[in-house]
Amino acid sequence: MLTLDAEDYEDAMRLSEHGKRLQVDSGGDAGNLRVRISGKPAALWARSSNPSHQITIQRFLTAETHGGKTIHHIDGDPFNNRRSNLILKVPAIDQKFPIDWETADRLRAEKLASIFGHQAPN
Repeated sequence: MLTLDAEDYEDAMRLSEHGKRLQVDSGGDAGNLRVRISGKPAALWARSSNPSHQITIQRFLTAETHGGKTIHHIDGDPFNNRRSNLILKVPAIDQKFPIDWETADRLRAEKLASIFGHQAPN
């Protein structure tokens, strides 16, 4: 079961068309499950011209572009996307950092506004 913090639920449902665009895949490795968002809004989020582009739910929640950073689930459960379970890792220097949720919330709101305009969520 996908778990999110209450403050992230509405945004995740909005981008995933009320969960219709949430998918689970393994990327070819059965031990490496990922929850992804697909569809036109996800492609716009990633600034991709590929309409099949997908983004991971944790990248959406943290408003992180790739930039050499990965986002890890502290408990290893890809379905537990609560804020307390996500951490940034910079593999190049092998260090982990807490997520700045205030910045993530602001960036996520800005990106959602650029995709949906200022229309109210459905």
